[in-house]
Amino acid sequence: MTELRDLYDINSNKTNKTYHKGETIPNGYYPMVVMVAIRNSKGEFLMQKRAKSKGGDWGVTGGHPKSGETPLEGIITEVKEELGLDFSKEKFIEFNSGCDGKDCYKMYLVNKDIDLKDIKIQEDELSLVKWFSMEKLKHMVKTKELNENQISCFIKVCDFLEENKLKQKILNNEVKIIGENKNEIYYTLNDEFYKYTPSYGSEKIFYNYELAYNNDNSIFIYIK
Repeated sequence: MTELRDLYDINSNKTNKTYHKGETIPNGYYPMVVMVAIRNSKGEFLMQKRAKSKGGDWGVTGGHPKSGETPLEGIITEVKEELGLDFSKEKFIEFNSGCDGKDCYKMYLVNKDIDLKDIKIQEDELSLVKWFSMEKLKHMVKTKELNENQISCFIKVCDFLEENKLKQKILNNEVKIIGENKNEIYYTLNDEFYKYTPSYGSEKIFYNYELAYNNDNSIFIYIK
């Protein structure tokens, strides 16, 4: 019999429903998908190439938790099964989660240096593991060498890292926050004006600016 897994509701709460891999999932219930981006001290990401029988595409480590496992326990199991590594003591940073109407998902980041020689791949699932630079992965996103789920994961981890970088600059008083509007943050750095958004990161706007505020003082615009 195939693997038994738990089902979740639209808010990513585990229900009392389960399903076997390959079964039709009833409406209103969703499987949980877990993924982990493993990054080394060089800023490279550990990517794994699926076996040809599994599609042969590149991606991060991930899968579905078994019934009774939490999402975190599930991703630890996936790392052990696919890479032969014990991550039970590692620090997992959950950088994104949700339910997109097809799957519920949790995405994690682990910072760890790993010697590729220490990895024992699950040969029926994988054919190769390799460290990729951020630049290489961005190129793979543009050329669509990654599948849709992998592109989504990579974009979200980049957004998370960029946002953390900005937060650290704020804590170190390297930047001055001018204002915020929904998911946009406007700030100055070295007397230059920038806008940060999760989708595009930090963008320089212009050098000289003035600010104008709406009556409720909640939204401002900038004028060159």
